[in-house]
Amino acid sequence: MGLNGERVRCNLSPGYLELRLLAGQALRNQGDKKAGAPVLENAQMDAVLAAADVGCFATYIMKQGSVLVPRKHHIVRTAYELNEEPTPYGDHGTRIYGIWSPLVAGRICTHATKWKMVLKAVDVQEAIADQDARAPWTRGNNCPPDEKLNISGGNPVSVEPIEPGETRMYGPGDFDNMTRKQRRDLLARLRVVKPRQKKGYKQQIDDDQRALLVVELLARGFTGQENETNLLLAGGSLNSGAGMRIFYKNGWLQEDDKWRQWI
Repeated sequence: MGLNGERVRCNLSPGYLELRLLAGQALRNQGDKKAGAPVLENAQMDAVLAAADVGCFATYIMKQGSVLVPRKHHIVRTAYELNEEPTPYGDHGTRIYGIWSPLVAGRICTHATKWKMVLKAVDVQEAIADQDARAPWTRGNNCPPDEKLNISGGNPVSVEPIEPGETRMYGPGDFDNMTRKQRRDLLARLRVVKPRQKKGYKQQIDDDQRALLVVELLARGFTGQENETNLLLAGGSLNSGAGMRIFYKNGWLQEDDKWRQWI
């Protein structure tokens, strides 16, 4: 908690986590040492470790210097090293080695065991036993074939090729045993179906209203050609100067600057 009861949000530094890891390792390896005995020889470093071990982050920050001290000036800092094995791109990334401090020489390793991801060994007998097992279900094959129905009638759609003049019959289709020609025919039939296109908006006016619209456009200095009238009838507008635009609405040619609010 911060001043006036305000909740302070902070990210745990790697040094804090490494000190807690080191304290746990020391506890397992302390042997006959008395509980609470110093882990590090340097008193300042051991105080920082003790604060991290009890889980008091506020005390940990104060033992590191204060809230305003940056991490690069902390008493205990995180030590890094280069990876021995390169990545698939050929570069050697960095990994956490442990902790270090400018107060003492050397570094303390907290990651003595290096883990590596390897492929699981294949059990020959288990692999033979799984040969007849079904493939795991996915979102593409988790529906039985008899439940894959078309929208029109509820019957499975046949994929058998149709000869010229032959009436197509619906029945169960064998997708796994289709020939290449059958697949091409099916793909061609799917491409023939075109999706519905939404009709564009356009105001409907008679010849007298269109003639009046052309006269008003000519009076305002426009040409009154078909492209201008079609634009206005489709909901567009024309620049009339001085930041104003004209548009056609409810059978009248109107002018205002409300178009600015959409910019």
